[in-house]
Amino acid sequence: MIDLAYAVGSLVLAGGCLAVAYRLALSEPVRGAASRVLLVAVAAGLVLAVIFPEGPGPGTEIHPWATALVVTGLPCAAWMLARGRAPHMLWWVLRAASVSAVLLLAVMLAARPGSVLSDLLVGTAPMDLLERALVVVELVLVPLMAFAVFRPPAQPAPENHHDTRPLNSLARPSLHGFDQQ
Repeated sequence: MIDLAYAVGSLVLAGGCLAVAYRLALSEPVRGAASRVLLVAVAAGLVLAVIFPEGPGPGTEIHPWATALVVTGLPCAAWMLARGRAPHMLWWVLRAASVSAVLLLAVMLAARPGSVLSDLLVGTAPMDLLERALVVVELVLVPLMAFAVFRPPAQPAPENHHDTRPLNSLARPSLHGFDQQ
């Protein structure tokens, strides 16, 4: 049952990545090009991770590399999408989520068995917790990017063109530029 949930979740996430990439191609073809390429690569990595499951069998090396592509590609795509944007809360949240994913990945790699720092952490409980936190942050990145890309563009503030003449001068024109009273 867990394998089915993993497969369905991965395919839904891949579909979300492709939808965001397609929307970027329509709305920002030049600015969103790097994010778009990474999102398509992440979607391919998710599909490959489903086709070639972890464990013994054909393609045992494909699953770890596909997973590595996903966990590094999504935060990079989110960061590149959010960089240089106007100060809006959504872009700040997207940046914070991508930075937290990168930090979690760095800590997870540093604490991995065989690493120099792995002896500082006792047992596998911290690794499991780090992996789960990383998966949650990665799962949040795609909907955040989708919300950022699919939201309508901000409307510019209407310009204030008030006529400074008094109301009675608007009703009847003056011959000499002065109001007649």
